[in-house]
Amino acid sequence: MASAGKISLLQGHRKAIGFGKQHVPSPETQGEEQESPAHAPIEILLKDIPPHIVKKAWFTLSHILPDSGAKILDSGCKDGMMTYVMAALKPDINFTGLDIDANRIRQAQKKYRLKNLSYKLGNIYTDLVEDTYDAIVDSFFLHEIYSDSFFNERLIELALQKQYKALKNGGTMIIRDYLNPVTHEYVLIEFTDTGSSGETFESYSEADLLVWFSENARAKSLKDGLTGNDCGFFLEELPSNFPRTRLFRIPEKWAHEFILRKDNRERLKEELSKEYAFYSESDFQKHFTALGARLTYSAPNWDEGFLKARYTGKIRLYDESGNKLGPPPTNHIMVVNKISERTSQAVQERRTSRTRSGSIYLRTVRDERTGGISDIVCRDLEFAEILPFRISPEGHLKVYLHDGVPRGLANAVPRMGKNLDGRKWSGHMIEPIGIDAGLVQPLKEQGNNELQIFSRTHVGLRPSVDARLLEGGGFYPDPNRIDERILTYFYRVEDYQAPFEVKESLKDIEGYSSKGMVREFDAQDILNAVSVGLIPTSRLEIQIMSLFQLLGMKAEVWGDMPIQLSEIPVEETLNISKIMKNYSLQDDRFKPVRGQAGQIRLIQSIFVEEGREENGAVAGLSAREMEFAVQEDSTINTAVVLPLVKNLNGEVMAGVVSQYLPVPQRFSNTGHTLTLPSFNLPKDVTDLEAARHYIAKQYDVKPEYVARMGESYFTHIGITPHRIYPFVVTNFNPGYGGQTHGTTSLTMLKDLWKLLYWDNHDSFLKTAAMALQNVMDSDMSVKRSFDFSMADQSQKSTLSESSILSYTSTSRESGSDSSTGSSTGNIEDLPHNSESSSLQRTPN
Repeated sequence: MASAGKISLLQGHRKAIGFGKQHVPSPETQGEEQESPAHAPIEILLKDIPPHIVKKAWFTLSHILPDSGAKILDSGCKDGMMTYVMAALKPDINFTGLDIDANRIRQAQKKYRLKNLSYKLGNIYTDLVEDTYDAIVDSFFLHEIYSDSFFNERLIELALQKQYKALKNGGTMIIRDYLNPVTHEYVLIEFTDTGSSGETFESYSEADLLVWFSENARAKSLKDGLTGNDCGFFLEELPSNFPRTRLFRIPEKWAHEFILRKDNRERLKEELSKEYAFYSESDFQKHFTALGARLTYSAPNWDEGFLKARYTGKIRLYDESGNKLGPPPTNHIMVVNKISERTSQAVQERRTSRTRSGSIYLRTVRDERTGGISDIVCRDLEFAEILPFRISPEGHLKVYLHDGVPRGLANAVPRMGKNLDGRKWSGHMIEPIGIDAGLVQPLKEQGNNELQIFSRTHVGLRPSVDARLLEGGGFYPDPNRIDERILTYFYRVEDYQAPFEVKESLKDIEGYSSKGMVREFDAQDILNAVSVGLIPTSRLEIQIMSLFQLLGMKAEVWGDMPIQLSEIPVEETLNISKIMKNYSLQDDRFKPVRGQAGQIRLIQSIFVEEGREENGAVAGLSAREMEFAVQEDSTINTAVVLPLVKNLNGEVMAGVVSQYLPVPQRFSNTGHTLTLPSFNLPKDVTDLEAARHYIAKQYDVKPEYVARMGESYFTHIGITPHRIYPFVVTNFNPGYGGQTHGTTSLTMLKDLWKLLYWDNHDSFLKTAAMALQNVMDSDMSVKRSFDFSMADQSQKSTLSESSILSYTSTSRESGSDSSTGSSTGNIEDLPHNSESSSLQRTPN
């Protein structure tokens, strides 16, 4: 190694696992007790915390879904700030920060004091007790172990083993770090380059900095020129394609690392010995599988603020054939659950079947006004979704949901189109409790006694003595293609009930080894989990928001990444009152016809569950045949777009499409429906950046006017693997004709709330609700910014005051931003720029 004369391999290993002399704990530190003040308002507790740390803590917690009273360990907590923020955000959860640095622990104990927070000196290899924690967080921690141990993968494997044993059964491990890319071995990286301004390190151009980095990466010391010949990586400069550019061939891993690290040059030098990415997702998966764990969720994240400041317009990536690639993820997150032997680790499609069960079928209708023919997917299953709820003594809304629903279509083999955002699930989902609609609907006219009998018999919960069935509206997963309307009902339950096996399940999940559990969740936690993409659903978010509104309560919405709305003259708007009136007018234009339009293909495949035996052998738990639908000659990816602009009075206008669709006609005697413009994304759109450019082309606007409006979700995971990618366009021509949804008309965004709880299209409801909550003041929610530094001065802004608006923080989260002067080491510790932090919390 480059510094073999300075540091021995043994010393490096000891440092990585916490046995260095400087980390030996003192008896005084071990016995130190904290005096915790009463839990103050969140605005007071977090007013001195940098916004990127608040964001980092919130994003991490949004993937855990802890029960009240849970114990969470933050491994490698460093200065303890993020641990403190998590404890402040969740006062009903007990947090422990663990670190091997005695000075850091002493300072954290003095500075951060809460009743539900403690700090502990120790290391994960010797100081973790088995079956202790409900969750363990590794936030940008594992790559530190890997680098400090001179790139020893065995210590990573041992760390995962120790942490997994320290989890209680059912516990969660959160790993947030950098992953090795595996798509391309080598890529081309192109710089806009005018040459270095001098010969010093600080004056290097980015292209020259890359050359320097390729010669010194992984070096243990730059002192006295001890770089050695065993550090660095392959780099080849190629003839440039354009004037004033430079082009290099480079391993994809090192291209990504350079982009993430290049802008803080002092830190680049200090961390030269570190390697951010060391495992690929499949490497982690192998370790988790061997442990018997379930990798419930895995996803890359792109921080758009970081990429806008450091990547867009400065660097371009291509594959070796010259095809443009999207920007690299700024980090990854993995959610791992501890499960028992012979418990399902994953549900996935194994192979196609030659038989046909006929569980789903097609019917075809013709629009007598236009002559258009449509195929519709049908199945003989009418069901409702129930969300029992209670309000805790602390005033928090709790809901009972079906946890661990086996959904193999989440892992169906792709037929057309790629996974654009790289998000993956084990196939175990969180959903409302599904019940045969015929059992629920009579309860609307009956009293508490009948509700008590129904709930105890079919759900397993005891309603409160004054409970009644509340209606929450209906939803069409796809009013153009899927012949289903899903009704929602709520009722109050008496007391908390521990998780229990679901009593009854719908036939679409029969045949699996486990049908899941009914479990109580904090309703706000579920909204956060949907926001960050952990739960890929369209309905659940709207159902919970509806329940908040029915109860006169407000949910929290965390905002980030302001967007600039264009101001345009608007000559004509769509009247929402007229639309609502049209909903009551009968229209039967869709008539059944023989034959098929050839738009949908039905497939039957065998889906399998696999787990682990006690000896580590693979255990086949179940196999069942399942029939599902895919669109013929179309990809599995659709972009749903919400156009947003301002009129000359400063009022926000939304672009919507009023049209007639076949499925609502069967249920409501009219096919009149309000939807959003949508586009099936072609096969050559292979990542989110390409999708953004494609949408910009459809609207004839620059790509900077197109942004993501949340994470992707499944249209109807019980019938199709089709996914929706929501976007917002902030400049467009009101007369634009959409490819699939007719002419887009403008209406007042503030009026859309009138339609949110009518029977309507899932995608419209979800996207419109996000806009209402995040883009403008609304009685539906309390807005929170990640910046609490001016919370006591914040005032409720109106739309006419500013065109800088906020939408929900989702995958843009990595805790990094455009500042290049941070004194912290990793991308997640870089502070946000002033624009990203300009939004203030709206008072309740």
